[in-house]
Amino acid sequence: MNLLNFLNIENQSNLDIIKAETIKVNLNKFLSHQIHRLGLFHWDKSFQWSGEFNQDGIKHIIEYVPLKGVSGTFQYGNSFNFIPSVNNKGKFIANHKRLQLIERTKGWQESLETSNTKTAYRVSHWNEYFFNKTLPLIFNSEKTQIEDWFNSNKDLEQNIQTALKQINSGGAYNLNSPSQKVILAFLYAKNGEMKLAKNTLNDYYVPLIKLRDDFKIEYEEIEKSLNNV
Repeated sequence: MNLLNFLNIENQSNLDIIKAETIKVNLNKFLSHQIHRLGLFHWDKSFQWSGEFNQDGIKHIIEYVPLKGVSGTFQYGNSFNFIPSVNNKGKFIANHKRLQLIERTKGWQESLETSNTKTAYRVSHWNEYFFNKTLPLIFNSEKTQIEDWFNSNKDLEQNIQTALKQINSGGAYNLNSPSQKVILAFLYAKNGEMKLAKNTLNDYYVPLIKLRDDFKIEYEEIEKSLNNV
């Protein structure tokens, strides 16, 4: 073993940034059995595990996210089979592999809101030794929180309340894409509250349309999808 690895020191002499394919293999090796216990049995052979859609059209997802520099972390949340996603041309498509209602690891959320992050959240990509050492530490520190979130976000009303909480909290949640207001509009529609759904969608898009008229096309497209929920 490299002495610097043993001493937990990242130095240019032991820098050997772990490759993406090795990350995928090691993620599956170290995490799949734990993620399976959360009911997420589908691995995309890359960075995502997901469950099945339940009776309300809700599916749980966990993703590993490579960050800038030499590290990565986790995000998790729900995807909905009645909410379309936007492709890179601004068109709404059915893409239910994408996270839509999103949570981040506690430390990552903190890092986006303050310069004084106290909670460790980065899995090291410095070399394979550091990756294998930090991966279980970070995941295990978040596992209970992830499980609790999934258990608290299984039905429409629970997801409505989570979307409202994220909107009211602001901060790093304002960086989420898609916006919680769009998700909330579809959740209201699925819950039979169409007037509230349209008001929520309108509340999100009117300010954007004032800034850029081309948002009107996007608004019209998503309103069509909302009417078909």
